[in-house]
Amino acid sequence: MAVSTHYDGESTDSKFIIDFWNKREYNIDGLNCTESSVFLEMVPRCVPDNAQYLGSSYMGGGNNQIAFDSWNFFMAGWNTNITIALSQGDCTPLAEAVITLTKDAKSSMMAVFTSFTPGIKDPSVFVPPPGCQSNHKQKSLRNVSVNIQENNMA
Repeated sequence: MAVSTHYDGESTDSKFIIDFWNKREYNIDGLNCTESSVFLEMVPRCVPDNAQYLGSSYMGGGNNQIAFDSWNFFMAGWNTNITIALSQGDCTPLAEAVITLTKDAKSSMMAVFTSFTPGIKDPSVFVPPPGCQSNHKQKSLRNVSVNIQENNMA
């Protein structure tokens, strides 16, 4: 997942790879890579059993409408409340709002999903760049080709 963050007039681009199977996360920020453990479960496809149905609507207009259902659910392990709009029939994610509470802070994120295609076209996007996988918490990628950043941030 590529993320652009805008805060206090500063912008940063990062790439996150979360490997739920092996319980590892890689945060690739410029020429640095931070590897950490993942102790949480993956957000379920569609909605979990505890989701509350909020209603239906549509995006777009005329012949280009996409009907969707909105749901709200809480993921206790993440201490996160998620409101999500999923297309009717195939559960394609269209938009979501995520609010996470920690002992120190509250964070919120709004995401709109565009150019979505089902399935995985290129599984190599889940492979951390060379030099990123290690026993170190943080690893510099300065000796790795800058093409990695350019190719993976697209």
